[in-house]
Amino acid sequence: MTNTNNNTTQNKIAKLVIFTIYVLLTSNLFAQGKDTSLTDLNSTRNNFNRSINMCPGGIIFGIYSANFEYLFTKSHGLVARFDYESVSESFSGEKIDANSYAIILNYRYHFSGNLESVF
Repeated sequence: MTNTNNNTTQNKIAKLVIFTIYVLLTSNLFAQGKDTSLTDLNSTRNNFNRSINMCPGGIIFGIYSANFEYLFTKSHGLVARFDYESVSESFSGEKIDANSYAIILNYRYHFSGNLESVF
């Protein structure tokens, strides 16, 4: 009985940590040096070579996912994806307690040569 309580407590803590990270990372953040003028902000957007993304739609189904992409040239990028999946009893209707973790490395080719392109 205590093992089940520990698992549910761990699941709640994991969900809280992932939700907190989700809330902190879903806003748009831009950092620039002191010498950047306001006219340069729009022109430097194509020069970004790092990206952090979340999948907000998966949270409804108990899937928490985050991507980090680094463009090492204008069109070639490496992506690290971190996933956590928790199948709850209320979603499936069965008495199961299943969860999984995944770390995935991907390669992306961006056709127009920046992060805001089709890959």
